[in-house]
Amino acid sequence: MRVEEEPAPERTLPPAPPWLTAVIEASWASSDAQSLMGHAYIISSEDRYEAALLGEMIASLKLCAHPVLQRPCQTCLGCRSFLQGSHGDLLEVRREAGKVAIGIDQIRAAVSFLQQTALYGDIKILHVVDADKMTSAAANSLLKTLEEPAGRTLILLSTAEPWRLPATVRSRCQLQRILTPDPDVSLDWLKTSHDWDEANAASALRLTGGHSVEAWMRRDALDVATFNELRESFSSIFSGAAATAHVPECWTRVEPEFLLRQLLVWCEQNVTDTDIAALRSRGSDLLTLHKGIAELWQRVRGGAVPAKEVLVSEVFRLCRSLTHPEFQSIAAQFLATFGRTGGVA
Repeated sequence: MRVEEEPAPERTLPPAPPWLTAVIEASWASSDAQSLMGHAYIISSEDRYEAALLGEMIASLKLCAHPVLQRPCQTCLGCRSFLQGSHGDLLEVRREAGKVAIGIDQIRAAVSFLQQTALYGDIKILHVVDADKMTSAAANSLLKTLEEPAGRTLILLSTAEPWRLPATVRSRCQLQRILTPDPDVSLDWLKTSHDWDEANAASALRLTGGHSVEAWMRRDALDVATFNELRESFSSIFSGAAATAHVPECWTRVEPEFLLRQLLVWCEQNVTDTDIAALRSRGSDLLTLHKGIAELWQRVRGGAVPAKEVLVSEVFRLCRSLTHPEFQSIAAQFLATFGRTGGVA
């Protein structure tokens, strides 16, 4: 069963990244790990797609009747049902279409699902994807089940922002943290799993901020040409080029969350590449710019939906003002445009 944003086709998982396979083998597949298993876990990664993928890998292993070399056999009834997205003992909960959060009704339905008798084996699995998107009421409705689950259950909460989960939820779960792999390992995995050449794999990693599983999952949506246009537009704006008097056309072709994320990455790299003398003179302004963009990015990720044209125009104005003598004052008013009193400095 799946509760999600859109109907799911037959599930296709990427070739298992070696660092996630290592997590499975160390924490989920060995006999020692089995004996120490709890019933509720927060799966945390900087890459939300990676966190969700590990949740799916764990679920597929637990639902397999005949695992081979600590991996799902892919042929038993449990594996076939999992791949078809129709396994009766697995419920995957995501934000519903058009919603900005996972609501209490979804979690109440999930709790009811866990209370039912298993159909195939002896375990019921709930996987809440992007669990930090649960409303407070939804998270609270899960507390009793986290503490006293009915029967043999496994609850997986995957997230890139575990700190957004209420402390009462975090205290009832074990933490499965995924460490960021070495960039060369990520690059090699992308080249092997997607048959990218090195240049395209490296561009995809830059596009996603180094998140290799996100790059794989969104491989058909990544537009390297647009990404390069964005990077060039950032350089032009911050250099004060006259050609940037108007919002760059490429800014209007991408979603606000993606634009803000790429601006954040650019700011961070720009600071890294700036010499100490220059940082002494403008470091405060760069920090203020980064804080303002980061705050707005978090709001958009959290479901705020300001008009795209207004948001893009205001962000453009803020970026162009970086070299202005009154930048701190301009930045202090920036987020107030989107409903916040006070500044970002």
